[in-house]
Amino acid sequence: MLGMPLDVIFEVLSYLEPLDLLHLARTNKEFRAMLMARRNAALWRAAWRNVDGLPECPEGVAHPAVANLVFCSRCYECGTVNTKWIFWDKWVRCCKRCQDAILGGKFKSKTFSPRLSIGNGLPIELSPAVRGLKCYQVFPTWIDPAYGGEPKDGSVLYTDMKELNAKLEDMTVDARSAYLAERTVLLERWRESATAFKGWFAIKRVDRYWELVHLRDARHASILEQLKEAGWYDEYMLLSCSDKAEFQALPVVRQARALTERTWRTIAPTIIGLLEKAKELRLHEEHIIRLRTRLTAFSEALPKLYTYRPGEPSDIDIAIGVPELRQIIDSPASQQVDASSFDFLRDDGILAAFAERWKEDCRSSIARRITEQVPGIDPDTDPLSLAVAAGFTCRKCVTLNAPCDPLVHRCDMDHHCWGPPTLAGDTYNVIAAETLTGLFWNPRTFFKTLSILTVIKKCGFDPARATIDQLNESPVRLACNACIREASGFAIMTWFAAYRHCCFAPCQASNLIVADEAMVAAVSEAELDHADAIRADSENDTRPVNCSRCPQGRIWRGEKPELARHFELLHDDDDEQDYWYATQTTRYSKYRDAFVYLLSKEHENHPDTDFRIISREKHAPLVFTDALDASVEI
Repeated sequence: MLGMPLDVIFEVLSYLEPLDLLHLARTNKEFRAMLMARRNAALWRAAWRNVDGLPECPEGVAHPAVANLVFCSRCYECGTVNTKWIFWDKWVRCCKRCQDAILGGKFKSKTFSPRLSIGNGLPIELSPAVRGLKCYQVFPTWIDPAYGGEPKDGSVLYTDMKELNAKLEDMTVDARSAYLAERTVLLERWRESATAFKGWFAIKRVDRYWELVHLRDARHASILEQLKEAGWYDEYMLLSCSDKAEFQALPVVRQARALTERTWRTIAPTIIGLLEKAKELRLHEEHIIRLRTRLTAFSEALPKLYTYRPGEPSDIDIAIGVPELRQIIDSPASQQVDASSFDFLRDDGILAAFAERWKEDCRSSIARRITEQVPGIDPDTDPLSLAVAAGFTCRKCVTLNAPCDPLVHRCDMDHHCWGPPTLAGDTYNVIAAETLTGLFWNPRTFFKTLSILTVIKKCGFDPARATIDQLNESPVRLACNACIREASGFAIMTWFAAYRHCCFAPCQASNLIVADEAMVAAVSEAELDHADAIRADSENDTRPVNCSRCPQGRIWRGEKPELARHFELLHDDDDEQDYWYATQTTRYSKYRDAFVYLLSKEHENHPDTDFRIISREKHAPLVFTDALDASVEI
């Protein structure tokens, strides 16, 4: 290009902007020599005119220097690109890291504070006329009219300090004073130019911002057009606001460049991959909502098809255990599902058959647990008929150590029983466990205690052969004196009462002893009274009842006299038969359960007798006798 005629070169260069001339000057030495020559300043003035609104250069500053400050983004100190910090009063662009290195006097240094006089800041002799000049009148820095024309804050360049000090050092006092007076006038005009450039640059930055916004919007619109052609636009419109914001924040989407066919082919896999994931997540969420809605409808419709009682499958047992029901609930969204969709469970006998099969499976699971933990059981014997079947405790009620019948127990503690064992990866099971009662029957909920084995052995029976009926009919009674303090006496118990006593009280089964005939004879009448009291309590109509007509997720519980009102208001009839007692989940009616405190006669009239007994058994009578050896003291 340098071989071309100069008039042609100059004509071409006259159409360029200052940044173009800077780039051209940095290509080779020939262009640099030509463009930096003073005789070619007209090229820079022409380039200046090609930029709308660009202020004129301040006096004493070359066009290339101003163009480098305004249009180049490199740090003056370290060369870092994209430096946004411009100090217009000093005509310096530097990064955040280099500011402390090249700037000084930020009011932390009294020597060069812009408000101090130069007579205190420069170690040289000055005439009285200029000695009182402030540093901001000599060094380039902003002034603030709100502070009386002085700088609110400021800094000076270390290089300016050194240059001014070196220049004034060789001058006479008169020359220094004249130079400083002239410099104050120059700096006033300098600040006017710096203010003009600062305002122009701020406007251009705003314009550039909106230009980039428009480019990004145009690119985004072009991407949406491509998605329409690819059949993904409808999926994009289904995105949530947060997902759309995430989509627009993708680097391939927010670039301020026009979208070309080649660019689209490059970025299409990324964008479509994001939409595929969003679609998969959306379908999964719609699936969950559909399952929740249908499971709730099933829970509401179930009481009309099936009457729940303790020992029967709950709603979650049915929802997970009946494959035909799962096919209905987990069917596509196009299939209509309402309360009538579940009538087949009753009409086809599916629910009744499942209930029988479910109860048999429960019995088999518990029987298998007993057989595994008690060796030597006859294969022809039903393990559930053995006395060891009474030795189960709920894991979730473990703080109470409460014995329970695993075939009827449903944990009503704050923590529900164990959920279905196959939850992982099965959305249907997960949502069923979250939506329905959560009272899923799982054999893992129950564990056997060793106390029952010790109790059976102390009664003189083999745990692998002793049946419930044999223990109930046995005349053997067990005694414990570890729960009585400051009194002579024993707690006389039947086999099941002894087992419950070891679960609740701080007593070990190994502490139990076999009561002698005198003890048994002394408490025989009181034992019958205690058994009758327990039976009467279990049949007392004041116990809370649960409504069988209500969905199990929000079952009504209250006193029996309130039941008629409940049926009339919520179920539109006065049939009071569909209920069950809340205590049915913890009833032990098939076990002989009697408990009597046998104390020495000397404590009969003691006012604090009740307070000497730990874990006082409800309804347990106190029997006083002279037959006890008064020397027994615990």
